[in-house]
Amino acid sequence: MKVQFPWDREGRHDEHSSCWIRGSQKIAGALWGHMAIPRIGQEVIISNFDSDPDQPVITGRSFNANQRPPYELPRHKTRMPLKSQTHKGEGFNELRFEDEAGQEEIFIHAQEDQNNIVNHDETTFVGHDRKEQVDPDEVIDIGHDRTETVGNDERVTIGQDRRHDIDRDDYLTIERNHTITTGKTAPNRWATTAATRPPPTTGWRLAGTWSNGWRAMRCWKRASQLSSARALSSYRLAKSSACTAPAEPSRCTTEASHWRGSPSP
Repeated sequence: MKVQFPWDREGRHDEHSSCWIRGSQKIAGALWGHMAIPRIGQEVIISNFDSDPDQPVITGRSFNANQRPPYELPRHKTRMPLKSQTHKGEGFNELRFEDEAGQEEIFIHAQEDQNNIVNHDETTFVGHDRKEQVDPDEVIDIGHDRTETVGNDERVTIGQDRRHDIDRDDYLTIERNHTITTGKTAPNRWATTAATRPPPTTGWRLAGTWSNGWRAMRCWKRASQLSSARALSSYRLAKSSACTAPAEPSRCTTEASHWRGSPSP
């Protein structure tokens, strides 16, 4: 680095104002350590090896009237920032510590991208609430298994479509009721229960049993929407998911492996 000494009246404040001067760093190793290069206009502190003026070294830097601290003092006397400035721009990156009692905080700001690499395990503990916001898209890629546990309720809101692609089996266990409500263009509303449970309420009758070889479930429908003679036989789907009600094909379909019927009268 090169500097302009205040006592040098012949200096032109350019690259010819001094010789090359080394800069001290907090950590200096072989291809590792800490490096912070002073920017043009900053005030630096210069020392000399063995008091030799021909061996200067930059040992520090200081704020002044033209180069003020990033936060107002003494208002933010408990704040310890590490803040940079975008080269030829107005942005910044920052790692900040706040040590005021009751307001302790670690603040991280990335002007553009932030990349984290963990070569082994990562553990995160949040003692209270956590909120995460992603404005455009989010992509999560898990190479093996994933386990997620919710201690109480879970609610997911999707603004448009949802699609699940499963290469093999899908298992769903529900201890109580399962209700699916579709929109105006769907044929019916269904309430399903486990095969060993009775109908959910009076006025409902068994519409049939659906099975694809690994799971069986009985579907209940209001008795007014079923004919008493064919309540069980004509609404049963075989293992091949083929409809066995040729007399009333409009009242039985295997689309998306769900029970469906004609619109309610």
